[in-house]
Amino acid sequence: MALKQKNTMPRTQKILQHFKGTTCHIFNRGVQKDKIFLEDEDYIFYLKRIKKYKEMYGIEFLNYNLLPNHFHYTIRQKDDSEQSNQCHLLGEQMAQKTQRTPISKFMHVLHNSYAHYFNKKYKRSGHVFQDRYKQRIVEDDSYIMWLSAYINGNAQIHKIVEDAKDWLYSSYLDYIGKRNGTICNNKEIIQTYFSSVDEYKQYVYEVVKDSQEKKEALKSLEE
Repeated sequence: MALKQKNTMPRTQKILQHFKGTTCHIFNRGVQKDKIFLEDEDYIFYLKRIKKYKEMYGIEFLNYNLLPNHFHYTIRQKDDSEQSNQCHLLGEQMAQKTQRTPISKFMHVLHNSYAHYFNKKYKRSGHVFQDRYKQRIVEDDSYIMWLSAYINGNAQIHKIVEDAKDWLYSSYLDYIGKRNGTICNNKEIIQTYFSSVDEYKQYVYEVVKDSQEKKEALKSLEE
């Protein structure tokens, strides 16, 4: 199938007020680009905490990928915000006072728990993640398709593995039928865009190839 282009979205970070049905691309990296996962045990701990807290806060996972120094996932809020009848884009000062949404609560509890674990295990202190997590509202079909492929293929894009299926800490194996994982509880949103697993695999291949080419082009400009 033809490769869909990524939706052009503002890069300026906004404080978002989420509401029922909101789908977000969530991403962040380690402070000063340091690694946030050093051993298999770290990835497993983080995934177990996702399983625990996503149920508590009414969060659906569409896809995810945990890399050594950063992560990406697409999540969907199932429950209404306490301020669901307010506009979902607020001024920063107001948002700091009123934002009490499941997505923000979920991320706060998840990362506090992981930072405590990580600092205790590696006998360190301070921040683990760089600033506040980044988030973008996902609103159109072409972007949600592209994002799924980009996230599931991210380990290959960064050449951590030669093939996305060789990376255990993403949802790609679940999407191609090689694993029946329980993190992603709404894969159907993505699967409805593709007629078969092979079509999805081909689309991921195209997105990975395109992303690697763009990454190399940008790198050459910096040299």
